[in-house]
Amino acid sequence: MSYTQLAIIAHSQKMLNCAEKAQWEELSVLEKQFQPMLESFFKSIEDDKQLTHTLSKHLLDQSNEITRLIKEAQNQVLEQQSQELRNNKAMHSYLR
Repeated sequence: MSYTQLAIIAHSQKMLNCAEKAQWEELSVLEKQFQPMLESFFKSIEDDKQLTHTLSKHLLDQSNEITRLIKEAQNQVLEQQSQELRNNKAMHSYLR
């Protein structure tokens, strides 16, 4: 495995770690850095179908996990907002 491949996998893993820790701002920064890395790398290996397939699958699996964690966090935020709305309604009802 080349240094570039390892760097891409490590960067993807950092993104996954940020998602697992709910470090969304850092994830956003890493994601912006990641796209140019991928484009450059895949252009350089477009003739190596096996390498392309193997690395793509690994990155896709990590990307799917990041997406799942983001959706989970969004659902938690929505639930917190709903709870706050219910609490505010109950408070206003009590104060009347």
